Amino acid sequence: MGLEMKRSFRTMATLAILLGSLVGCGAGSHSPLPGPGAEQVNTVTGVAATGSPVFGMITLKDSSSPAVELTTSTASDGTFAFNTDNLVAPFILKTASGGKTLYSVAIDGNGVTNINPLTTIVVSAAAGGADLDALYAAGAPSALATLALNLPGAETAVQTALAPVFSQFGVSGNIINSTYVADHTGADAILDVIDVSVSAGTIRLTNKANAAVILTTPASAIGNAAAAVANIPPVPVPSLGATLYRSNCSRCHGDIFTSSLIGRSTPVKILGAIASDFGGMSALSALTPEEIQAISDAIPAQAPPPPAPGTPNGTALYSSQCASCHGGLAVSTKLGVSFVRIQNAISTNTGNMGRLSSLSSAELQAIVDVLNPAPTTPIPPTTPTLDGATIYADNCAGCHGALAVSTKKGLTVTRFYSAVTSSFTGMAYLSKLSVAELQALISVLPPAIPDPGTPPGQPLYETLCSGCHGALASSTKGGATAARIQGAIANNTGNMGSLASLTTAQIADIVTSLAAVAPPPTPVTGAELYALNCAGCHGALASSAKGGATALRIQTAIANNTGSMGTFSTLTAAQIADIANALAAIPPPVAPPTGAGLYTANCAGCHGPLATTTKGGVTAAKIQASINSNLGGMGYLSTQLDAAQIALIEAELALHAAPACGSCHAVTLANIATGRHRLHTTAPSGSILAGFLATTSCSICHGAGYTTTTNVAATHNNGTVDINVANIRWVAPIRSANGTVTTRGTCTPACHGRESW
Repeated sequence: MGLEMKRSFRTMATLAILLGSLVGCGAGSHSPLPGPGAEQVNTVTGVAATGSPVFGMITLKDSSSPAVELTTSTASDGTFAFNTDNLVAPFILKTASGGKTLYSVAIDGNGVTNINPLTTIVVSAAAGGADLDALYAAGAPSALATLALNLPGAETAVQTALAPVFSQFGVSGNIINSTYVADHTGADAILDVIDVSVSAGTIRLTNKANAAVILTTPASAIGNAAAAVANIPPVPVPSLGATLYRSNCSRCHGDIFTSSLIGRSTPVKILGAIASDFGGMSALSALTPEEIQAISDAIPAQAPPPPAPGTPNGTALYSSQCASCHGGLAVSTKLGVSFVRIQNAISTNTGNMGRLSSLSSAELQAIVDVLNPAPTTPIPPTTPTLDGATIYADNCAGCHGALAVSTKKGLTVTRFYSAVTSSFTGMAYLSKLSVAELQALISVLPPAIPDPGTPPGQPLYETLCSGCHGALASSTKGGATAARIQGAIANNTGNMGSLASLTTAQIADIVTSLAAVAPPPTPVTGAELYALNCAGCHGALASSAKGGATALRIQTAIANNTGSMGTFSTLTAAQIADIANALAAIPPPVAPPTGAGLYTANCAGCHGPLATTTKGGVTAAKIQASINSNLGGMGYLSTQLDAAQIALIEAELALHAAPACGSCHAVTLANIATGRHRLHTTAPSGSILAGFLATTSCSICHGAGYTTTTNVAATHNNGTVDINVANIRWVAPIRSANGTVTTRGTCTPACHGRESW
């Protein structure tokens, strides 16, 4: 990161004139800084850190009398921002972390002002060793003016005293006002290995590794102090795991030293989360097992200490603050959420969560704790023991044989989640199994113990291939060649692109194992063709979910690659006709005859029961578009619902009110200054958005019928953002097949330039 210093202070004479003007403004004045043509873009921003980002609250006090105090929360990277319009400079900033209080000073109302132990040294030196807690509490304008006047001299003195430290870590420039990133490099690395304390007017720096004193001096005399060079620790070199964690994990789980995964992470858990795409973690599927092990090793193993007596009640806090949006605690939509994700949502006012900024860090942690129940919590004695054999018989035996001869010997959590999340295995329905049920299932399956003569590729085959192609001894891919396997991987046939990390040698081992397996007999009848190509997803022929399917319907599904059926493009017209003939004897599944029944069967699982549905007023066009684009995994409904059934669902949803404008996205005027519409509140006169606040009308952008409390259901639910002004130039976000935003939406109006969401 490095402190690449870009700001320069005003001269002492100019600063004295400015501060004199401020003092002369009179008690209670909140006027902007004097000066003709001053541009009022007043924001104090910075990073709060102690070697790791500070997660908590920052307060800022101005030089008014009485003083005005603002409070804001930090984001996951320690960044914060204060709007200082109508406040009087200079400002003093304060935060608490690790039992220490940190301070900084902003000379004016615009620019970078960081806060960390090093800035606290500078402020203490500028205050001549005075009690900073008392100085902040008093908030006297004259004291803040003197502090700001002394700041440049204090900066120089601290730079001189700590020159050997800064030189060793490659840090240069202004301590308070430079670009700072809490990523354990540059100045942030100093705070990882050197402890800084400012107490009773004394500044003390020690080596964290051996407690050797690097510098101790009265704050008022720091300009004459000299650091003990021999006691300065070397620059820390981050491990491979720490580097991988920072680039792949920190955005969701926070800095590694304060990670929400401390004491909770193992390679198996990471692999399971990637395989099940928990929290979008399938994006990390390119990580090798060695890299995942390195990440797990780098995360501190020591779990946070148990809560002390008197800790806030997380259950009560969740009930009062969260349940109205996310459901009861037992069925919360936010189970597993991290402290960092909640803090970021509050900081960015996601879903109107800015209202929770008054919660303390301890209260937020209490909420996180109840949303992350420990997996090792003992089962109450009254809970019956889960029967793994019954679970297997009910869910697995139909495909994998009786338990004693199961083809799934040695099943692991990773293999299970990989199969459940694959679109090719037809095992998605097993996602209903709880962790406890899965553990019970695994516990009764025989272990995979290869005999000494096991072919070298058998473990690879059993782990990666048997889920689709059966046990090795009866594999449907007997005699497969390396070229055939490599081609299937390259073409992502049957989702085999996920095996792209296999080496040539590993594929050769699998081929060697398959060479001893007789190729499956060529199917002749429609029933045989169905069993080979269709039963894996649609069940045994006698109870097939595709009873009555026609040859045309099958051919269309293959042509459109519905449910990855494009892989069956090698089937001939005659073979498809044979399969259709076999299915003709199977009665088609009986669909619920009403819109309510269809909704309950296909939609309620995600969108709630009809009485409280979040999709009131949604149109058939939007439902069809969501299915076509596989939004939220809805693509599978292409084989479940036809146009007439979708129309029935539309008619049922028309009876239920669409959510009020503002209830989902918090765009009411009470939140207009902090939400996505915040830039509209400062549109320059003459621009197309200048009347936004005056008219309180959403129709300026969104058309007739939209206000801060109303919407037009027919358009609000059509899956688009109804911006009807040509020169706004809105480009909607681009989503992947599963609904994840891959390219953020942008807006480029003349009033505020390009923004993205």
